[in-house]
Amino acid sequence: MYSIVDGNKVKNGRLLLKADDRFFEILEEHVPGRIRVPQADIVFYAAVRADAVKHGEDVQEYYERLISSKEDKGTTM
Repeated sequence: MYSIVDGNKVKNGRLLLKADDRFFEILEEHVPGRIRVPQADIVFYAAVRADAVKHGEDVQEYYERLISSKEDKGTTM
């Protein structure tokens, strides 16, 4: 979920739902990869997003660069 301020998406949020598994399966078809995301992933992405915004960088590019550098370090060990 986002808030739109002055035409810009500025806030991430999460929505907690209690429902049958079938509901979440159908919802996953419409928004893949964003349903039942572990809380640790949400907190990590929020921290990365805040850091990217602070440095004036594109959030998705910053995130991908961070993840790719982590994977590169993992393969050299």
